[in-house]
Amino acid sequence: MKYKPNGLTRTEVSKVSKSIVVDRVKVIAQMARLDITGEELAQKAGVGRSSIIKMRKGQAVWRTTAQHVARALGVDVADLLESKGE
Repeated sequence: MKYKPNGLTRTEVSKVSKSIVVDRVKVIAQMARLDITGEELAQKAGVGRSSIIKMRKGQAVWRTTAQHVARALGVDVADLLESKGE
């Protein structure tokens, strides 16, 4: 049996974590609208390039990182989240 912190399931742990997964297509589309590269976005947002790469791959990043990137893209972080119907 795998270790589960505090006896929580993987889903329960992800609900209380400080990381989120944004919709990679929305991030890439907004970058294209602004004609901005990953490196330029990272500099503008004040985050590492690896964070932008993670977001473009649909991997989890810290909530604060996602907020900085959303602000740099000129959108609210909620606009970058996956819609429930998708």
